[in-house]
Amino acid sequence: MKVSVLVPVYGVAQYIGACAASLFGQTYHDIEFIFVDDCSPDDSISVLKAVLKAYPDRENQVRILRHEVNKGVGTARQTAFAHATGEAVMHADSDDVLPKDAVELLVKAMQKGAYDIVTGAYATYENGTIGAIMAPPKLSRRRYLRLMLCQNLVKHHLWARLYRRAFLQEQHIGFATGIDYCEDYTVVTRAFLHAKYGHIDQVVYYYRTDNVASYTHQISRKNLVSMLKANAVVADFFRQNDRKKTYRMALDMGLINMYREAMKQGMQPEEIELYCPFRPSKLVNRLFLKMMKSGIPLQVSNVLYLVYRRIARSLGM
Repeated sequence: MKVSVLVPVYGVAQYIGACAASLFGQTYHDIEFIFVDDCSPDDSISVLKAVLKAYPDRENQVRILRHEVNKGVGTARQTAFAHATGEAVMHADSDDVLPKDAVELLVKAMQKGAYDIVTGAYATYENGTIGAIMAPPKLSRRRYLRLMLCQNLVKHHLWARLYRRAFLQEQHIGFATGIDYCEDYTVVTRAFLHAKYGHIDQVVYYYRTDNVASYTHQISRKNLVSMLKANAVVADFFRQNDRKKTYRMALDMGLINMYREAMKQGMQPEEIELYCPFRPSKLVNRLFLKMMKSGIPLQVSNVLYLVYRRIARSLGM
């Protein structure tokens, strides 16, 4: 099985050397590496090329694509995916690193179970030190997806997973232009709707937590708008494709959480609805959202939401 490893590159000269070395040093051989230079303002690409020289056997497997103008991480990921030729694809952020057997472990699991998506464990990574290990939830695909849609209960990360490329193409699942924060949410949740899913407990990814310039550490207005747009993409998809309404309650809860987070950052309901129009499907959720919009203190709505979410979760959501 040929694997395409897809990596967007922007302003990571400090970290991309370690990332590239961990990729080129994989025990699995049949890999193509696609890096997308999104007009990086530093010497990230020079660092990448310097590391590649130490791995001559990998040189013919590496492609470095370049955007003529900066388009954002979502479009960079889509550019990489559009050029992929592997049977499976794996996403990596250019400031993270992988254990040397990561690809091999995921490929073996995908082939053994004939899965569309395989998730592995990951560990935090800071100042060269491996931290806490996070194993994938031991849940059914349906339960896992419900918790992802509810938001803030389980991770919906793009990385530490191997995806069958043809499956994503058949489901028309890709990255939307202009969504550079929560872009992983738009892909992973939609992919899980129909995927045959498997998981392994071995660590396949080291997620860096000490890069304060990463998207994860920046809640700017641009990122808030991107979050709203991402939720709109997911909501539209499930309204069209979840015909039995299996995930409608979880989707409602996630969108209410979106409102809560945006309002905590100072956005008004009218502004939120400009990017993500939302009318809950359940009457109780419509009443809850109306209460949140009515001007009650955020501290009160936060407590009420968390209590309500706990009750909904206990009932299976």
